[in-house]
Amino acid sequence: MHAFGDGDWYPGAVVGPGAGAKIPIGENWFRNSNLAACPFTGIDEPCMQDGGYVKLREISIAYTFTQPWVSRSLGMSSVDFRVSGRNLKTWTKYTGLDPETTTGQTYDRVGGSDYFNLPLTRSVVFTLTLNR
Repeated sequence: MHAFGDGDWYPGAVVGPGAGAKIPIGENWFRNSNLAACPFTGIDEPCMQDGGYVKLREISIAYTFTQPWVSRSLGMSSVDFRVSGRNLKTWTKYTGLDPETTTGQTYDRVGGSDYFNLPLTRSVVFTLTLNR
């Protein structure tokens, strides 16, 4: 079987309507039967979307408590409190999970396609540091 989406022909039989017929590999997934919105193994224009996005990649906030009550009540010279978050929000018109994570970015035949790819992990971290 040839690589999909590059205009090659698949010389073998296909499954479904037209089984046994030679058809371009980009059109071999029930194209004429309306069973799939876009052919499974091809990348057609109706299946393409704008992948533009704006992302809140990382944000952090920290505060150091050095007031006298820290020394009296905790026996510490200072207490540092930090909160940070990663991948908190993505603004996009893209209907997939995450326009930043795609399949085959280094493989030119399928770059920018979605196929079982997951979005980047969202995380929030709290840090408390006690300084003597």
